[in-house]
Amino acid sequence: MYHNIRKVGIVIIVCAYVCGSILSAQNIPFNNCGILIGGPNECVLFLSMGGMQNVFVLENYGDFVIGDEVCVSGMIDYGCISSCSDSFLCIVDNDIVRLSETDFPYGANGVLVTAESCVVFQSFWDPAMSMTLEYYGNYESGDTVFVIGMFSDSCEGICPDAVSCLQNNTIEGIDQPPMPMQGAAVLELQPAVNPEDVFFDFNLTMSDSIDQQNFYLIRFEDNLEIGDIIRHLSQDPRIVFAEPNVEFGLPGNLQMSMSFPDESRPPLILGSSPPGYYQQGATYTIGIDSAQKIANGFEIKIAVIDNGVDFSHPMLSEILIEGGYDYLDDDNYPEYEEGTAASHGTFVTGLIALTAPKCKVLPIRAFDGDGIGNSFAIAKSIYHAIDMNVDVINMSFGMNEYNTLVEIACSTAIAAGITIVAAGGNDGSISPVYPAAFNNVIAVSAVDSNDVLATFSNFGSYIDICAPGVKLYSSLAGEYNWGTWSGTSFASALVSATCVLALDLDKDMSAAAMEKHIRNTAETKLMSGNITPHDFTYGYGRLNTANAVWSLKPGSVNCGDCNDDKTVNLADAVYLVSYIFHNGPQPVNMSIADANCDSVINLGDAIYIINYVFKSGASPCCN
Repeated sequence: MYHNIRKVGIVIIVCAYVCGSILSAQNIPFNNCGILIGGPNECVLFLSMGGMQNVFVLENYGDFVIGDEVCVSGMIDYGCISSCSDSFLCIVDNDIVRLSETDFPYGANGVLVTAESCVVFQSFWDPAMSMTLEYYGNYESGDTVFVIGMFSDSCEGICPDAVSCLQNNTIEGIDQPPMPMQGAAVLELQPAVNPEDVFFDFNLTMSDSIDQQNFYLIRFEDNLEIGDIIRHLSQDPRIVFAEPNVEFGLPGNLQMSMSFPDESRPPLILGSSPPGYYQQGATYTIGIDSAQKIANGFEIKIAVIDNGVDFSHPMLSEILIEGGYDYLDDDNYPEYEEGTAASHGTFVTGLIALTAPKCKVLPIRAFDGDGIGNSFAIAKSIYHAIDMNVDVINMSFGMNEYNTLVEIACSTAIAAGITIVAAGGNDGSISPVYPAAFNNVIAVSAVDSNDVLATFSNFGSYIDICAPGVKLYSSLAGEYNWGTWSGTSFASALVSATCVLALDLDKDMSAAAMEKHIRNTAETKLMSGNITPHDFTYGYGRLNTANAVWSLKPGSVNCGDCNDDKTVNLADAVYLVSYIFHNGPQPVNMSIADANCDSVINLGDAIYIINYVFKSGASPCCN
């Protein structure tokens, strides 16, 4: 599966030139089995079991009806429009077969455990479904892994302690995967449904809610299997969706993300000391110093959803604002607490302060000192940020499986005009991480000082941009504490702060426009070599804060910028070709379309732009 996904990414890149468009990063392969259930508006829906428990609208149902157990393969479309409900995802170009007709594809996160006479795999979603694997690689009992294979309950050589097996499987180690919290689930109810009626019918207790969205955190007896509860709830027409409340960790507290304190405890002198902070390589690599000549993020509000901050740190005293919240302790003081990842939120906030020193940071705590949080706390944090009218949300966290509740919250924030930036993940794998992989969320991978992808960084079709993320220097919890840390969490902070600087100059930029702007202004001529967007490893390029800001300077004109998106790239050449040969819209400013200065707008100008973008040719000159 790993190699197959890599091939999909290569096809996407080639298609960008042959087909004229790029397949959405949110369209990913799907193979799993489940049951057809009834939904709103008399719809038939597919409830997936195994590793991805969600409800989908299928493009093709064949002759199957509600109640049939089926296996489905196709592509997940996160941007589809369905008359059933906007809350559901779609699977397009799908095949569908009866479950009993075949051994079916299965994929899940889980743990390897020692049974009475062998090592078996147990899915986090269905612990009772223990199975042996045909291939274990170098993994052993106690490892958390992601496996994909063909499920069978009748394979030969099965371990007597297992109830089934996976054949022809792949296996990858994963960081802390999302784990269903025992005895808890999340529901969205249909409008006008009395929640008390639903709770009574299923013997549930409400633990928390997001009332304006009809979302409820419910409790049930700990001895009940989460898979059975979700299955029964999902078949009730009063319930839009049901899923576990999953617990997961910050990517920054895993892999090579250990912070290294600076024992010299240098003083804070704004603009100069500590030198490791103000003069670190990333400042010059992405052009923070140049960008701050025209923008400093004045009064732009950014929410940092993390594990709290140290309010006593002198670096942060000027940018932290009131109105934050702690959704773990349920109070309005999102202070950090001790633990293995205690400084995570403080470090992220310090990098934002370095890049956009006049912005306003709203801290929201949804993770504990060890970097552990849950999906419901994340969703409440996002809605809190919306209510506080922030401009940007930084999400330096991720989970390895899609989550409906968090996706809806992100979509709501984006619709409200809020830019969201998220860490791409520290698994060192191709597997998508959420919320980074959600539509219109800016997904960030990490590179080192040589513009080479960090060994821990995820990559793939969902990545928008890469940014420095190795051995960055920032504030740690504890007064006057500083240190170095590595991770996509911190690359994400630099991108978030760049968005803040851009909004300082263009406050009306939408989330979708910001994502495009960050992509279009990225640096494609990396120290490690030139890339052609979209690159499967580096996205649209390395963050260029100076370019992202200076291209928005009032009155600035970019010669060759035919489509007026404030940067010169392949899109300008395509735009010009469309104008010349296909009666497309004319360049917004005809004078800057004459890239080769021959006083004629023709194909030569498009070729000139292409040579500049991809072959290090001369810059467009214009008359």
